Amino acid sequence: MEKTGKNYFYIAIAVILCVIFGFLMGFIYAFSESRNTREVLSPGGVVDGSTDSKNKTAGNKTKEGFEDYYFGEVNTIIYNRLFPERKNFAIEEEDTKSESGRKIKDKIAYLTFDDGPSKNTEKILEILKEEGIKATFFLVGYKESENTVIKKIYEEGHSLGNHTFSHRYDKIYTSVDAFMSDLKKQEDLIYNLTGVRPKIIRFPGGSKNTVYLKTGPAGIMAQIKKKVKEEGYHYIDWNVVTGDATMPYPDKQTMLENLKRGVKNKKIAVVLLHDTDSKNLTVEILPEIIKILKSEGFKFDTINEKNMEFIENYVMQR
Repeated sequence: MEKTGKNYFYIAIAVILCVIFGFLMGFIYAFSESRNTREVLSPGGVVDGSTDSKNKTAGNKTKEGFEDYYFGEVNTIIYNRLFPERKNFAIEEEDTKSESGRKIKDKIAYLTFDDGPSKNTEKILEILKEEGIKATFFLVGYKESENTVIKKIYEEGHSLGNHTFSHRYDKIYTSVDAFMSDLKKQEDLIYNLTGVRPKIIRFPGGSKNTVYLKTGPAGIMAQIKKKVKEEGYHYIDWNVVTGDATMPYPDKQTMLENLKRGVKNKKIAVVLLHDTDSKNLTVEILPEIIKILKSEGFKFDTINEKNMEFIENYVMQR
């Protein structure tokens, strides 16, 4: 009896150590990725962490001004895996139901493009048209010269999402009012171009980003999420990444391998991609991304008002 008790004790200790090790490795990975990532704090060309940021001004916009990336994107996907938000929304993989109540038998991929429009948007649209695929674009508004293509995105049947107007962490994550003002400004811009007010949004850096800890008061992210829900919005994260938002920029093979690992054993894949001037490699490998997803048995769809609540909750658990 005493021997059995000792065995249970050792098993319990082993389980606890494994759990602690798992959490530790997850956070170490998140931290190491974030160190390779730079966030845009100003759409005027000043990039936090860059060696010559002090010399850049709004009137001297460099090519990389809008293009260097963010803490939070790796953190969000890891956080959702470690701490899934259940929200009384039970999902069993084989019994998952669509918004119409039917069981989902097909594997569905949702291609999502953040931070556009850009000089690459037209190329992305052309590839999607050739492939017969519709995607979801989470749009910003500060790149005024590119904004006219938003109407084309909508007219070609793609879904529009709101990614805030400025994408400035040091602005939008300072208060609830600051975030909502920026969100509404982008909503008005999209409405004036298309007549549509999107109810799907994506937080810059994701809903589990840690950047807000540097820019706003404690608990501000929870307050913002509560407010957007009260206003009828649904925020959409992701459960698959290629790594096209990390620095240094990964090579083609690394990005495709990231995709393959990400979609493994998934029936719903919300794929995070980026639509900015510097993401030429993302555009280059987009046909291969589509080919891989098709070979894995995925069909394609957009995120819209009919399925947004389902996808929002699904991604929080996967």
